Amino acid sequence: MNNKNILPTTIIQRPNMNTESAPISNIWDLKLNENKYKIYYEEFVNHVDKPNILLIHGFGASIFHWRSNIPELSKHYNVFAMDLLGFGASEKPIISYNPEVWRTQTTEFVKKINRQTNQPVTLIGNSIGGLISVYSAADPEITPMIQSIVLINAVGVFKEKELPFIYPLFSWMLVKPVINTMFYFFKTNIRETLLSLYPTHPERVDDALIESIRRPAEEPNAGEVFYKIIKGNVASPIVYMDDLLAELDIPLLVLNGNRDPWIQPHIYGDFIHNARKPEGHLLNAGHCPQDEIPDEVNRLILSFLGRMKK
Repeated sequence: MNNKNILPTTIIQRPNMNTESAPISNIWDLKLNENKYKIYYEEFVNHVDKPNILLIHGFGASIFHWRSNIPELSKHYNVFAMDLLGFGASEKPIISYNPEVWRTQTTEFVKKINRQTNQPVTLIGNSIGGLISVYSAADPEITPMIQSIVLINAVGVFKEKELPFIYPLFSWMLVKPVINTMFYFFKTNIRETLLSLYPTHPERVDDALIESIRRPAEEPNAGEVFYKIIKGNVASPIVYMDDLLAELDIPLLVLNGNRDPWIQPHIYGDFIHNARKPEGHLLNAGHCPQDEIPDEVNRLILSFLGRMKK
């Protein structure tokens, strides 16, 4: 393995999230197409007989984006959080990225959790992490291990509906110079971008949050990985949420910030309409309610999970 792809120790160090116990920080080897890639994850396992939660962040983010959720959720459940391949402190190999890559990462990690605890798992995903949660839960290998799903401003494509993004990606955007320009704009405008996603509590866009996104974006492979992720996901066959949700006879909590500038407003209703056991709440927040209004999101998640049978 190329040494320049090994995660830098400076990225792995994270701010104290004020949990009751220190996290166990680990590196896990993800096997993908006969190769192994380093995945950074943290676990807060304090409850022997309690179910598990797996937190899956959104595009460009990392475990840090759950900074105000882990302390509260880990008081009641075992909490695991991982950085997706290509993001955060996980390895950033130059490979073809698509939803299948992160689905494989998630299903393999759920199996790891199941072997470790022998307890069911609730998947909680924000943005593209929501899509990955549904896509992974529909894998027959792990469906019996999934207790429930929580979607927070999840993206997803539904049949005969508009694309989920306010500004859809067109084929011309697959040209590498265009994507390189997008990446440069992203790196140099992190604060402004985040402020547009946190319309009700801009004070949550602090230096620590910005640094958690900036530092991985400065790694040597970051620009090329960004290109591979955009190209791979746009060019991949569409995964329809309708089909996946029809397969899942498990409780689904849908939380949506109703001031999200990125996601089409119909997505919330599409998830509710197509899920077999839905519960939904519209929130006064933007694209990342779990970090913008964490107390309200934590309360809704714990109330939802409290109604699950052990």
